[in-house]
Amino acid sequence: MLDVLIVVAVGLVALKYFGVDPTAALAGLGIGGVAVALAAQKTLENVIGGLSLIFDRAVRVGDFLKLGDVVGTVDSIGLRSTRVRTLERTILTIPNGQVANVSIETISARDMHWFRHILGLRYETTPAQLRHVLDGIRSRLSASSVVNAESIRVRLFRFGPSSLDIEICAYVLTHDWLHFLEVQERLLVAIMEVVEASGTTIALPSQTLHIAEGQARRLVPATAAPQEPDSASQSHVDWNAHQQKHDQSDAAQIPSASHRIL
Repeated sequence: MLDVLIVVAVGLVALKYFGVDPTAALAGLGIGGVAVALAAQKTLENVIGGLSLIFDRAVRVGDFLKLGDVVGTVDSIGLRSTRVRTLERTILTIPNGQVANVSIETISARDMHWFRHILGLRYETTPAQLRHVLDGIRSRLSASSVVNAESIRVRLFRFGPSSLDIEICAYVLTHDWLHFLEVQERLLVAIMEVVEASGTTIALPSQTLHIAEGQARRLVPATAAPQEPDSASQSHVDWNAHQQKHDQSDAAQIPSASHRIL
């Protein structure tokens, strides 16, 4: 570094000696250097981000991870960008500068999977049936060799809007996602068998409407009794009958056309 400074200083003195003003050249070099630095800012950011990913080993090829909203498997890591194969089997290229600035969740690095479900029973379930379901689920989970016994938690969780909710939690001792799905399926079927053996059923979202006896009577319409006509309507009927009789009498008094001719 010192040698470079000495060479630059000697060059400037030589230019000054031959009558050349080096100020304009230095100013041009300074402006050009700033322009180059601004243009290469993103590139340098990506290169530095790629080096940090490589040396820090935060992301490795083959990792199944979540980068922000992106979920997929790391296909390759370069100096400028990282390629991720998504669940749709497409390749997504992400600049390393963005990879270094987002939260990275490495899904394939977990050693256990979290098994958690809410089981809803009908409100018609008796306390004896509820205890039978709780004890049966605990026994089924404890009997499984791939379930961490210390993490098992089966408790009446809450009184839901339409069901008695039971929280079922445990860690499954596997890091493979497909194996976890297989174990989860067996456990869910076993839970259904326990519920069926207890004599109760799984609740469905529903509502029960209770109507008091007095309100029910108001809702049922009574048989309509015949109504007698009022005085106004009766007077109107009598007037129509009188008018019809008067018209018939007038028609009888008018001679026919044949009689007038004769």
